[in-house]
Amino acid sequence: MGNSILYNTAGSIALAVNYEIQGPYNDKFLTKEADTTVRINADFYVRVGDTVFCIEDDTDLTESDLDVGSSFDASSTYYVYACQPLDGSDTPVFKISKNSTYPSGWNANNSRKIGGFDTDASGNVDDTTLWDLRTVDVTCTGVEDSQIPANEISLSKLKYQDLGKVLVGQGDSDAIAAEHLPRVNLLTNTGFQVWSNSGLDQGSGVGRQTDYEVGSAIADDDCADDDTTDWTTGSNTSLAFDTDHYEMTNDAANEGAYIPNRSLTKGHLYKVSIDIKDGTASGATVKLFIQDGSYAAASFTTTATWQTISSIIEAPLTSANGNVGIKVPASLGGNNIEFRNFHVHEVTPGCVESNYFGPDGWKKDLSINLLRESSQTKEGEYYSLKMVNRTGAAGALYYPFGNLRNEVTFVEKWKGRTITVGAWLYTTDANTFKLGVQDDVNGFQLSDYISTGSWTWVEHTINISSSISWIHPFVVYCEASSGAIIYISQPILVFGSSIGEGNYVPPQDKVINLESQISLQDYNNSTVSSDTAINMESQSSGKLGKGIKAYWINVAAKCSSAGYEFHLRAGSGGPYGLSLRPQVANVFFEGVGRVGADSDSDIYLQRNNTYTNVYIQVLAAEVR
Repeated sequence: MGNSILYNTAGSIALAVNYEIQGPYNDKFLTKEADTTVRINADFYVRVGDTVFCIEDDTDLTESDLDVGSSFDASSTYYVYACQPLDGSDTPVFKISKNSTYPSGWNANNSRKIGGFDTDASGNVDDTTLWDLRTVDVTCTGVEDSQIPANEISLSKLKYQDLGKVLVGQGDSDAIAAEHLPRVNLLTNTGFQVWSNSGLDQGSGVGRQTDYEVGSAIADDDCADDDTTDWTTGSNTSLAFDTDHYEMTNDAANEGAYIPNRSLTKGHLYKVSIDIKDGTASGATVKLFIQDGSYAAASFTTTATWQTISSIIEAPLTSANGNVGIKVPASLGGNNIEFRNFHVHEVTPGCVESNYFGPDGWKKDLSINLLRESSQTKEGEYYSLKMVNRTGAAGALYYPFGNLRNEVTFVEKWKGRTITVGAWLYTTDANTFKLGVQDDVNGFQLSDYISTGSWTWVEHTINISSSISWIHPFVVYCEASSGAIIYISQPILVFGSSIGEGNYVPPQDKVINLESQISLQDYNNSTVSSDTAINMESQSSGKLGKGIKAYWINVAAKCSSAGYEFHLRAGSGGPYGLSLRPQVANVFFEGVGRVGADSDSDIYLQRNNTYTNVYIQVLAAEVR
């Protein structure tokens, strides 16, 4: 029928091809026919906006098809465009232009770049530079990828079978050029929100854990000498030094002592730790707190002997005038409690011991420390991963954790494939870090050393052997260099030979099954008698961070009466998640369910009776 155009006038076109659908291919559809003539070879189909061009006759383009001018300039770059006719006819129009976006008289909606070439010093077509949409998908065209402008490679070596897509009535959105194809990130926990293996902990018997300290102490008083003047007390509270500890006397509710003017950052975590015991008062409830306008605290009960307790608290506001201290909710009636070793540090979850644990889904070598970072981050994610060479021995960060690397179904999907790994990386340690892959056939296959001094996008393409029996398809490798540090943000792993800066895709709605279940601090054999918001980051010792959409939670509890309600939901007005009703009084009831989180990744507990022996444990987290 000759060359023609099919218009998508009523959503009736079932063709959404990017070029010729016959194949496989072994040549270009653009060829040089004379010094200044380029031929579009027949049996070529191409999508242009909401139309499909059907080219059944060879079509020659010459200098007369220039959009501007009458002859080719010497040593210049030209592009070939398929253009919808401006008069609405059904005869395809082709133009040659020096414009790299669209030819003069047309726009991006009614034209499409299908190839290009350079001219030589005489103004003739240089056959060695001639490329088209098919060039990147075959290997015998005589044109290397490196000769094609990077932003013109529209199909990134897609297999020809993928091009005959049948998509009806979707207009421009159904083009399948690679720049519009969704990338699937094959990694998990790439925002580093979930750290069930972190050793950071709180509660009775837990102190400062200096391995997790960040920067200088916010407050530091061992109470071994009299520094009570550093403290501010309530009008009905007094603080006195006694040999090696302080004694706090209280004669009113909700009073205590605090160290003022501490610098706090909203959303950051602070660990408040103390040694405390009964004085002349016994069994007193105390709260460790940080405060500036808003108030955050955790409760403990004193005993007759010294006990070390600590609480991890999220700062509600950013301020240079915050208060950190201890408060007694009920009056001690003039009696006192005793304390010493009061310390407050900003803390971050991490895996810093001589083991293989990392954030969930990841592992590390024994020589490596991993910390969740919220201060040195790249735009696009709230957290980055801080990787530190702890011992000076060479080591690496790996995906995945555990035996998954040699599980047969996991290994099979990588065999014989081309994959690309990428990430934003920041380090000031030159000649130390590389990005890549590790398997049992080729060992490490790594990029060049990461450049230093600023966030840098790095990607590395690897051809995986068909003979592998285990694989870590994402690795950040560190040479032997004690104290070397790199920050890792937005890691991505894809099938194919490229990713491209700015094309990071977080794994959407990914459910991360925790490698260790997390017991919430205040809900571990506890009594609940009021509705309350649950700060999941504080309650989980920082193991559950920002950017979590929902949790899979196990609840166990008792109630003195049957039939009352116990709910976990996304905020006080949010949708219900896990709802339970005890059927028998004073007998454990239990349930597991999905609980949505609010915008701060927190949940809300609502009940209409008092519940005892309450346990709340997190089993999985769904990230946004």
